[in-house]
Amino acid sequence: MTGAPGRGRGVEEWWFRFVGSGVLRRLEDIAGKAAGERGPLAEEAALLVAAWRALLRMHEQAPGGRCALCRRARSPGAVCSVWQVAIAYFVRRLPGEEGGSG
Repeated sequence: MTGAPGRGRGVEEWWFRFVGSGVLRRLEDIAGKAAGERGPLAEEAALLVAAWRALLRMHEQAPGGRCALCRRARSPGAVCSVWQVAIAYFVRRLPGEEGGSG
């Protein structure tokens, strides 16, 4: 990917790919840390990461910028609630956190 495109739907698609890749990178980091740990929580973390990956694949953007699964009418460029939660928890800094995620 080489920089942001001009105005219009290209910007929306670029933004979704950019933010989506941040979410997926964060999930990869979590999976890597879980793989390096020992104990029951490592297996649970790996399971949760796999579930999030599957859920996000189901809710990928379809042509036209809408969620492939939800198919609800939204303003162009808006992401569905599943992606909103993923972005909030895996990319953005939450209240009370010291540093940003990702």
